Amino acid sequence: MTVDNSAIIGYVFFPNCWGKGYAREALNWMISYLVETYQNIDFCAYVNVQNHRSIALLHNLGFVRSIFFPNIESNQDEFNQEVQYRKG
Repeated sequence: MTVDNSAIIGYVFFPNCWGKGYAREALNWMISYLVETYQNIDFCAYVNVQNHRSIALLHNLGFVRSIFFPNIESNQDEFNQEVQYRKG
């Protein structure tokens, strides 16, 4: 949590855990807990544009696409495209 009542959320799951609802369950629990504990919270998530499963999950949880970042430098001297999603 930050002083302005925002939370940047992130998650990583191994491929053998994909499609089983673990991410949805974890995010639902985390969002519910933070809202109950801190009330008015703005949530933010950053997602690679090619991560279609994460984008669909965020949409299903009520997140809205906010900002597009076309040239995010990665650790391998490559550039990725990311999108910020917000809820709150």
